[in-house]
Amino acid sequence: MQQLSSLDASFYFLETEHTPMHVGGLYVFDNGEAGQDYTFAQFREHILSRLHIARFFRQRIVEVPLKLDNPYWVDDPDFHVDNHLLHVPLGKPSNRKKLINMAAAEFEKPLERDKPLWEAIFVDGFDEDEFGPHRFAVIFKLHHCAIDSISGEEMISALLDVEPNATRSEIAREWKPEELPTETELLLKAYKKKATQMSQLGQIAREFLSSLTSSILRRRLVESAADQPGWFSAPHTSFNGSISCRRVFGHKALDMSRIKAVRDKVDGATVNDVILTICSGALRHYLNFKRNLPRKSLIAFSPLSVRSRTIHASFGNQMSATLVRLGTHIEDPVECLLAIHKSVSSSKVYNHAISADSLTEIIPTTTLALASRLYSGLHLADRHSPIYNLSITNVPGPQRPLYLGAAKLESQSNSAPLFDGLGLVIVALSYNGVIDIAVTSTPEVMPDMQIMTDAIGIALNDLEVALEKTTVTSVESDPTEGRSELSVVLTKSIWDEVLDKAKGAVGIDNS
Repeated sequence: MQQLSSLDASFYFLETEHTPMHVGGLYVFDNGEAGQDYTFAQFREHILSRLHIARFFRQRIVEVPLKLDNPYWVDDPDFHVDNHLLHVPLGKPSNRKKLINMAAAEFEKPLERDKPLWEAIFVDGFDEDEFGPHRFAVIFKLHHCAIDSISGEEMISALLDVEPNATRSEIAREWKPEELPTETELLLKAYKKKATQMSQLGQIAREFLSSLTSSILRRRLVESAADQPGWFSAPHTSFNGSISCRRVFGHKALDMSRIKAVRDKVDGATVNDVILTICSGALRHYLNFKRNLPRKSLIAFSPLSVRSRTIHASFGNQMSATLVRLGTHIEDPVECLLAIHKSVSSSKVYNHAISADSLTEIIPTTTLALASRLYSGLHLADRHSPIYNLSITNVPGPQRPLYLGAAKLESQSNSAPLFDGLGLVIVALSYNGVIDIAVTSTPEVMPDMQIMTDAIGIALNDLEVALEKTTVTSVESDPTEGRSELSVVLTKSIWDEVLDKAKGAVGIDNS
């Protein structure tokens, strides 16, 4: 039995009917080397042979009575793999658009909470003229309370192999589920935790003040501090209102060699800078088409997976994030790339701020869930300037082929949860020389997904053409490089700023 962290519990409790909190993936396989179709029966046997790799597959969640504490992962005594596997033929006529729409429809559906929080849909019956012979797909859904986009990719990789028909050395032992905890046991654990909570809050407060001090010091050192987006400074767009329970999904695959060629032409740039620039250009094209391009730059929320020294869970969310100005108001793609690199570099100095899992310890997760429901019910997302306009996640994946039995993984595209106020999420995933940029939204927010995915390819073309015409091929270095924080003297004004921010974070009236 393992308790959810406060961050993981927040993902669990924040789920509503129109905001399912799972990470989704569409995986297309080619079984052409085997010369025959890969069957659902083979897929089922393969999954059975890999269940022992991660306990998560056979664990479900139990809640503490009255929600007095975070829920627990427990072994599901009623686990059966057939409750998590579906076989759905694509049907004739079958094409890639139909497969994409099927994935979007599956991403709409919340996972059933009385079972382990994952599901796999096996899709076959493809038209060979459209896909080629012996192709099939798998649509995977994993709940965000157990997994983030990067650790999720690690789990998918554990189900796959680096060579066809590989045999794993791990031996699957007979599985015997642990007994379910009683309500009395759960209440006693909650009581013991509450008894030590004050000392834990003191430690969190010390970490918070230390992190806040470090953040402020770094900001004072950074000459380009103005490039760090402020709270609620993002322009309002059609992406930032209330959302429905429906989903639309699309993706564009780009050759990794093209991304790296762009990076190599601009000294100091990174692959992540180039991907953000492509997303920026695509958004600019799309919003221009909709005649809704703001004069101010859009701001992206960029989740980062981190392996904290204080987190030792085998699964769950280990994450931080940063805000990045996307430069969507800049017409020239090269200037946009330079501006994004500067914004990302400025944002990096805030990465030592208190981690998300510690912040969620300050406010009870049930309170967060109630606040979220009030926020949605009152449509407050339509009444204020957004903190950020969209989320962009860049996930580095394996750069060699992966296999399911003899079937080669041909492509993969990932989706992430949406919220009221966040109706657009982009996930860039690299695999085997290709970067797949996938877009998730709702039909009300983005009724013309094809225009957006086409714009991704156009944005890369624009960037390549612009680089051929420019001689500016370097970016500014990190302004804090080589400077020691130990040489900085804490002045009274800095301490006043630290204390004011700390008081505001815990709700203390400065007066």
